[in-house]
Amino acid sequence: MRTSEPFWTLPMPARYVIGTDGVIAYAEVNPDYTQRPDPQELLPMLAAVKSPRAA
Repeated sequence: MRTSEPFWTLPMPARYVIGTDGVIAYAEVNPDYTQRPDPQELLPMLAAVKSPRAA
């Protein structure tokens, strides 16, 4: 496969949590593809999005 770029590029791993209202509640992007965050760190954010605060 030929590309117009003379070098290879790798995608950056990213993780987003987007609420049902379309607001990004959490975003994480790391240019080092070898660094992957622990999924357990995301659980509190998912719980917060799942149960919205009382207004």
